Amino acid sequence: MSKALGLIEETMWCLSINVRMANGRMGGRMGGRIEKKENRIPLKYHHSELLGADRDVRSFRPCGGTLRCLSIKVLWDDTATIVKSYGTTPRKRLDVQDHSSTRLTILHSYTHYFMIDTPNLAHFKSISHVATGYSLKNLESIVSADIHFVIEYNYLQADATALFRGICNVRSLVLSATSLMLLSCEPLPVFANLMELDMRYYYGLIDWSSSDKGLETLLTSSQLEKLYFIQEVLCSLPQKVPCCLLYKLKSIKITNFTDEKDCIGKAKYILKNGGALQKLTIRTGLYISEEGKLEIYQVLLASPRKSKQCRILFI
Repeated sequence: MSKALGLIEETMWCLSINVRMANGRMGGRMGGRIEKKENRIPLKYHHSELLGADRDVRSFRPCGGTLRCLSIKVLWDDTATIVKSYGTTPRKRLDVQDHSSTRLTILHSYTHYFMIDTPNLAHFKSISHVATGYSLKNLESIVSADIHFVIEYNYLQADATALFRGICNVRSLVLSATSLMLLSCEPLPVFANLMELDMRYYYGLIDWSSSDKGLETLLTSSQLEKLYFIQEVLCSLPQKVPCCLLYKLKSIKITNFTDEKDCIGKAKYILKNGGALQKLTIRTGLYISEEGKLEIYQVLLASPRKSKQCRILFI
């Protein structure tokens, strides 16, 4: 591995490569393929940051792009694959086929079409633009997912839903508010095994009202025991109380809580209907004083609660 002025030339020892290199671009039919074989062959490419020594790359196929804006990394425990892309020009297709890794992370990818075939995958994380198409295979083993869509074009909404259908077997799901907005196209996926749901806010313009359908879908899981969400996600209180709140939810955490009437009403609704609730944790907004926290706490403490074992915590 060597450094040059303004440019890092990194050598990755890949297990095999069958693509021709020409002026930093992938040759042949503008596609590439890297797979596991016996002999180690060095692959040199340019990148704007130093990632460190990577051991190998397992079956990653970038198609229709340049290696200059692409990095691929397998962690030292040999169980995780990380795909990073910093280029603004989209690649036509990105194939990930790996029968050994249990973790897959896609960061800042701007790709037209994703193909993922990972039969042993347990943990999936994606912080990227919405692709125009997804082909997802052998994801039955997945147990957790963390999805943050960068939204630029509303017409990609249906394709985002295609990704949700592919990961609907997860037991643990982290969603950004922007991702929740895109979970609204029929037919909606059923998250039957979902036990833990965490809905977070990422900076950007959010139409909170468009998240109602996605939230309703996620709350249909009869197995849901832990729920963490930013309070703005719950724009309106469901007329029909979700079954998970009545019988299953044990821990709920609400962030960015305020002293406004409608916000306090959300907590009262949860306390009134949470039959199995053991803990309600509230993190207030930064501008709420200690005196303000105490006032909110006293109001909630005096509110009816279905579960007598429920504790109210302020952090």
